[in-house]
Amino acid sequence: MKEVTGAEAISKQLDRMIQILEDIFILQASVARMNRKKLRAVIGKDMKRVNRISKHIKPAADVGA
Repeated sequence: MKEVTGAEAISKQLDRMIQILEDIFILQASVARMNRKKLRAVIGKDMKRVNRISKHIKPAADVGA
């Protein structure tokens, strides 16, 4: 089995942190009702990932409108 070096472990952790930040951005943009196609273009990820994350968000109704 291949041994993971310290640099590889750090790189994997950083990659995971980037994924989490992208997911948070997708969630926040979905709450703000950003168009999914525009959102995909902004983050540069595939539409499948954007849809998988944003489909669970139901934006809050406009208050006082």
